[in-house]
Amino acid sequence: ESMSKIITLSVRYNLIKYIEPDSFSFLKELRELLLSNNKLKSIQHCGIFNLRRIRFFDLSCNQISDIKNIFLNKNEIRFINLSHNSI
Repeated sequence: ESMSKIITLSVRYNLIKYIEPDSFSFLKELRELLLSNNKLKSIQHCGIFNLRRIRFFDLSCNQISDIKNIFLNKNEIRFINLSHNSI
């Protein structure tokens, strides 16, 4: 229960290559997700864009090359940092 109230989650600099589809689904109140400086190549099917209350994503400094269809879900995104990727 206490983890479901997390508002900001930083997992920067962790060499993350892949995110399981429901990895963050229990974080119902999450507003900021910081995933910069990892090894992510794709964010298509990881489920992070299903987070309804998310407002800020930092996906900078990864290896992301394709972002098509990531904005199909209705959420409260205000800012996404995709700088220093292969887009």
